[in-house]
Amino acid sequence: MASATLLAQTLPVTSFEDDSQMAILRTRNTRIQVAETGVTDGARALRIDFDPVAWPSLWFSPPAPYDLREWGEIALDVTNPMDEPLLFRLRVDDDPRADGSRYCRTGGATIQPGETRTFSFPLQSAGSAQLGMKGLPAWTGTTSLGSSGWWTLDLSHIVAFQIFMASPQGVKTLLVDNVRFRPAPPLDGITDEFGQYSRQEWPGKVHALEELLERRESERAELDGFAPPAHLDRFGGWLDGPRLDATGFFRAEKHDGKWWLVTPDGTLFFSVGPDSLTMGNHTFITGREHMFSWLPAQDDPLRAYVQRITGAVEGPIREGLAVNFHGINIERKYGAQPFEAWAGTWFQRLRAWGFNTIGNWSDARLFRREMPYVIAGGISGTHNRLTTNVPSAGSAIHDPFDPRFAVNVRNSLRSQAAAAAGDPYCLGWFVDN
Repeated sequence: MASATLLAQTLPVTSFEDDSQMAILRTRNTRIQVAETGVTDGARALRIDFDPVAWPSLWFSPPAPYDLREWGEIALDVTNPMDEPLLFRLRVDDDPRADGSRYCRTGGATIQPGETRTFSFPLQSAGSAQLGMKGLPAWTGTTSLGSSGWWTLDLSHIVAFQIFMASPQGVKTLLVDNVRFRPAPPLDGITDEFGQYSRQEWPGKVHALEELLERRESERAELDGFAPPAHLDRFGGWLDGPRLDATGFFRAEKHDGKWWLVTPDGTLFFSVGPDSLTMGNHTFITGREHMFSWLPAQDDPLRAYVQRITGAVEGPIREGLAVNFHGINIERKYGAQPFEAWAGTWFQRLRAWGFNTIGNWSDARLFRREMPYVIAGGISGTHNRLTTNVPSAGSAIHDPFDPRFAVNVRNSLRSQAAAAAGDPYCLGWFVDN
């Protein structure tokens, strides 16, 4: 009831009911007209026809900036009257100088043919970062447009927002109604006992321990029936393709003018594999206790998966208690001391799903299972680094043209070589990101 009351607290922007509600609209390579279809509030909706140009848009431009510090999101009802899916975007500006990068943030989503759906743009992007999340969840029955960009909006000074498309192929039409500001959904109990989002259903969502056990058995039967393709060798190389020298180790070699990875047996190899195959995937509890509907009690054996974590590289919480729901669910599924059962299942999965490599940041105990793998390697030294002004780029980039770089690579990896010495399944070292 409390959530329903909160959701009912909205500030209408426009439902296009009369000329006064149309006064804030500005078209740029779009054409608009009121419509009697797609109506979700009042008696009229708005039809928007987007011309086939680079950035056709409809702007909502108030006479004075909106102060949205007390509001959590922009919501709007959208109907797709066409017979094809349509991708549209929404951009929010806090300054007339907004250029798609500065002074703005952008979200977007696809709406299916004939569908009417409520979409929301989360305004509290800074709030999501302070909670250790990339974005905030939407209300039940609402699809979030997301909010991307490095700019933190000044919510006290929102000068405009726009609905736009990127280079539509032909004229595209949307129906829009009931544009409003409303609170963000509360975050209490958004994570269930399996570490899943608690307020939405999707195919494959787990509801009970029995479901995990049933899936274990059905997957085991499916994987046991898999036979590896006959055209691949023991490393996953191309048996029916060209044969190069068998050196006993992986290498890169140019063949017929193209660079290839070559297996120890001399077959051509195209590496495909997922990263981060581990039993560990922690998320912080500290400062976010209210978000969890269940955590293992102090006397629960699963409490072993709650640990104190330090040294987080991003987010507002750099150390504190964290829970590993991934590990908890693996133990629930395979029993105590589950590593061997979990690892064996993963090895079968990789083969059956068409993968041939264990990617970076994976559990080193997986490396002895006769599948090519990479080792995480770090490079240090005094060679030059290249800097960037892009906030999301991370650390400085190594300068490969500095003569000291090659020397530092050899010196750095030499100390790590013992981990894979003599192992033909070691594909190489994965350096940086």
